[in-house]
Amino acid sequence: MDKTKRKHYRDDFKKYSAADFNFHLNIAKASKNQVFVKVIHSIRDIYYKYLDTLYTRRVYLATHFKERQLTRLGVAFFRFLKRIYEGYN
Repeated sequence: MDKTKRKHYRDDFKKYSAADFNFHLNIAKASKNQVFVKVIHSIRDIYYKYLDTLYTRRVYLATHFKERQLTRLGVAFFRFLKRIYEGYN
């Protein structure tokens, strides 16, 4: 898969999930083991739920980390401004 397609799938979670599931399904089909194919089909809903949970956590952690980072930056900037103010008085 080329980089453009991967980025597009990364930006659209539903397409990413479908592509990921199909990738694993195709591996099962390539094995020519019908039991393996049926197992992959049978866990489809669970697999999508798992990917959804991972995506939700990733978004939460990314947002939380950015907020913490911005808070630290804000505190550092406030301290910097305070030092400048105190230097003038």
